[in-house]
Amino acid sequence: MQLTFVSHYGPKPVPFADKIRLLQSVITEQLGNRFKPYTVEQVHGTIIGLEGARFETRIRNDNFLRFRGAEQFIDFHGLLDFLRTRPEADWEVRVGGYDLACDHGFTSARQHPFLRSFSIQGEIAVAMGWPHCSGSCVPSLDELRRAFQQFGALHKWHQCESDVDNDFFFVLGRVAPDTESAERDAVQQIVREHLAAAPFQLLVTRATLSFIAYLDPQLPPETSQTFRVNDQQVTASVLADTYEGDAHELAG
Repeated sequence: MQLTFVSHYGPKPVPFADKIRLLQSVITEQLGNRFKPYTVEQVHGTIIGLEGARFETRIRNDNFLRFRGAEQFIDFHGLLDFLRTRPEADWEVRVGGYDLACDHGFTSARQHPFLRSFSIQGEIAVAMGWPHCSGSCVPSLDELRRAFQQFGALHKWHQCESDVDNDFFFVLGRVAPDTESAERDAVQQIVREHLAAAPFQLLVTRATLSFIAYLDPQLPPETSQTFRVNDQQVTASVLADTYEGDAHELAG
């Protein structure tokens, strides 16, 4: 298995669950059976992937090796202590409410947040929001992802030190690859306009954060295991033990 770190996996606050179902129904109305929605429990906001290879009791981080050429091992002891004690643990994500005619003070992947609030990227239907405080976008998510570096884990969109990724994204389901581009464009516009007119807020706290051990990167509940940050029975060894096999054995 591999490990990823996410928010809002599993049971959802009722307003968020209702919004997920509404967005999925809008997409289904446009695409029919060419859209396969995730279960509400399966939908989550990815914070950072923690994929790695086991070397005896240690886990070497894949992204540090791939993007920085550095052999870094994840310090789960330090990471858990950091996540459980950091004072700035709570922040809000605003999803929607971005008028295309307005300058909201930030872009995402050099695009206006209206355009990024919903998109079909290949086969995935992705909704997106950003941390907000007092009406402005704040870098809370980018800073959290960057903080993982001190514990030996690199976010895949922090390939260079100057890279910024403050996007809180959650996949709503899968879109058939043969869906025509005109249909994709139409559903994107409809969902973006809905979100612009009907924004909602998500609160990210220690209670919403989990490590998920998975076989399938889509994180279906039936083959995934949840380790909540607030669960004191979740220890460094418990997390490390989710990685199967030894890299030296696999390489041979």
